Amino acid sequence: MTALVDVYITVPAGGGTEAETLLLVEGVSIDTAELIADRSVWPVLTKKSECARCTEEPLTETEHYVTPVAISSTKATEYFAWMQLPPAGGKVPWSMVAHHIAPGEVTAFSSHLRRRVSVQPMP
Repeated sequence: MTALVDVYITVPAGGGTEAETLLLVEGVSIDTAELIADRSVWPVLTKKSECARCTEEPLTETEHYVTPVAISSTKATEYFAWMQLPPAGGKVPWSMVAHHIAPGEVTAFSSHLRRRVSVQPMP
Protein backbone atom coordinates (compact mmCIF):
# COMPACT_ATOMS: atom_id res chain seq x y z
CA MET A 1 0.00 0.00 0.00
CA THR A 2 1.18 3.51 -0.79
CA ALA A 3 2.40 5.57 2.16
CA LEU A 4 -0.08 8.26 3.11
CA VAL A 5 0.75 11.63 4.62
CA ASP A 6 -1.05 14.49 6.32
CA VAL A 7 -0.37 18.01 5.03
CA TYR A 8 -0.07 20.91 7.47
CA ILE A 9 0.11 24.55 6.38
CA THR A 10 1.48 27.49 8.36
CA VAL A 11 -0.76 30.53 7.94
CA PRO A 12 -1.07 34.01 9.48
CA ALA A 13 -2.98 34.14 12.76
CA GLY A 14 -3.83 36.73 15.38
CA GLY A 15 -4.45 39.47 12.85
CA GLY A 16 -1.29 38.64 10.93
CA THR A 17 1.11 39.14 13.84
CA GLU A 18 1.53 35.42 14.53
CA ALA A 19 1.61 32.15 12.60
CA GLU A 20 -0.34 28.96 13.18
CA THR A 21 0.19 25.51 11.68
CA LEU A 22 -3.07 23.80 10.73
CA LEU A 23 -3.97 20.40 9.29
CA LEU A 24 -5.13 21.05 5.72
CA VAL A 25 -5.57 17.54 4.27
CA GLU A 26 -5.31 14.08 5.76
CA GLY A 27 -4.31 10.72 4.32
CA VAL A 28 -3.12 11.74 0.85
CA SER A 29 -0.40 10.35 -1.38
CA ILE A 30 3.09 11.83 -1.31
CA ASP A 31 2.55 13.06 -4.89
CA THR A 32 -0.56 14.99 -3.82
CA ALA A 33 1.30 16.44 -0.83
CA GLU A 34 4.14 17.58 -3.10
CA LEU A 35 1.66 19.22 -5.47
CA ILE A 36 0.04 21.08 -2.58
CA ALA A 37 3.48 22.23 -1.38
CA ASP A 38 4.44 23.37 -4.90
CA ARG A 39 1.29 25.49 -5.28
CA SER A 40 1.17 26.80 -1.71
CA VAL A 41 1.89 30.42 -0.85
CA TRP A 42 2.62 29.46 2.79
CA PRO A 43 5.06 26.93 4.30
CA VAL A 44 3.86 23.33 4.17
CA LEU A 45 4.86 20.41 6.38
CA THR A 46 4.03 16.75 5.79
CA LYS A 47 3.88 14.00 8.38
CA LYS A 48 3.24 10.30 8.03
CA SER A 49 -0.50 9.87 8.39
CA GLU A 50 -1.63 8.41 11.69
CA CYS A 51 -5.14 8.15 10.27
CA ALA A 52 -5.97 4.47 10.73
CA ARG A 53 -9.26 4.91 8.91
CA CYS A 54 -7.37 6.21 5.84
CA THR A 55 -5.77 2.81 5.28
CA GLU A 56 -9.09 1.00 5.50
CA GLU A 57 -12.13 1.55 3.34
CA PRO A 58 -11.98 5.23 2.33
CA LEU A 59 -14.61 7.33 4.07
CA THR A 60 -16.86 9.63 2.13
CA GLU A 61 -16.48 13.37 2.45
CA THR A 62 -19.58 13.60 4.65
CA GLU A 63 -18.42 10.88 7.04
CA HIS A 64 -15.10 12.42 8.01
CA TYR A 65 -13.77 15.16 5.79
CA VAL A 66 -14.86 18.75 5.32
CA THR A 67 -16.82 19.39 2.14
CA PRO A 68 -15.27 22.18 0.03
CA VAL A 69 -17.09 25.49 0.35
CA ALA A 70 -16.97 26.14 -3.37
CA ILE A 71 -15.27 24.84 -6.43
CA SER A 72 -15.93 27.22 -9.26
CA SER A 73 -17.43 25.63 -12.35
CA THR A 74 -16.08 28.54 -14.39
CA LYS A 75 -13.56 27.21 -16.88
CA ALA A 76 -10.13 28.70 -16.31
CA THR A 77 -6.51 27.89 -17.00
CA GLU A 78 -5.50 28.47 -13.37
CA TYR A 79 -7.20 28.58 -9.97
CA PHE A 80 -6.62 29.99 -6.46
CA ALA A 81 -7.35 28.05 -3.25
CA TRP A 82 -8.61 29.99 -0.21
CA MET A 83 -8.79 28.45 3.27
CA GLN A 84 -10.92 29.50 6.22
CA LEU A 85 -8.70 30.41 9.17
CA PRO A 86 -9.56 30.07 12.86
CA PRO A 87 -11.74 32.92 14.20
CA ALA A 88 -9.89 36.06 15.27
CA GLY A 89 -11.39 39.11 16.93
CA GLY A 90 -14.95 37.94 16.34
CA LYS A 91 -14.36 37.43 12.60
CA VAL A 92 -13.70 34.33 10.53
CA PRO A 93 -10.93 35.28 8.10
CA TRP A 94 -9.90 33.54 4.88
CA SER A 95 -6.43 33.41 3.36
CA MET A 96 -5.22 32.49 -0.09
CA VAL A 97 -3.18 29.33 0.47
CA ALA A 98 -2.35 28.27 -3.09
CA HIS A 99 -2.21 29.68 -6.58
CA HIS A 100 -1.43 28.68 -10.17
CA ILE A 101 -3.47 25.48 -9.75
CA ALA A 102 -4.12 23.80 -13.11
CA PRO A 103 -7.61 22.41 -13.83
CA GLY A 104 -6.34 18.84 -13.42
CA GLU A 105 -4.86 19.70 -10.02
CA VAL A 106 -8.03 21.07 -8.39
CA THR A 107 -8.87 17.73 -6.76
CA ALA A 108 -5.73 18.04 -4.59
CA PHE A 109 -7.40 21.07 -3.00
CA SER A 110 -10.91 19.65 -2.81
CA SER A 111 -10.62 16.20 -1.24
CA HIS A 112 -9.48 14.81 2.12
CA LEU A 113 -9.90 18.33 3.52
CA ARG A 114 -9.73 19.06 7.24
CA ARG A 115 -10.30 22.82 6.76
CA ARG A 116 -12.87 24.73 4.71
CA VAL A 117 -11.44 25.56 1.28
CA SER A 118 -12.80 27.48 -1.70
CA VAL A 119 -11.24 27.02 -5.15
CA GLN A 120 -11.81 29.93 -7.54
CA PRO A 121 -10.54 30.87 -11.02
CA MET A 122 -7.57 33.23 -11.22
CA PRO A 123 -8.26 36.42 -13.19
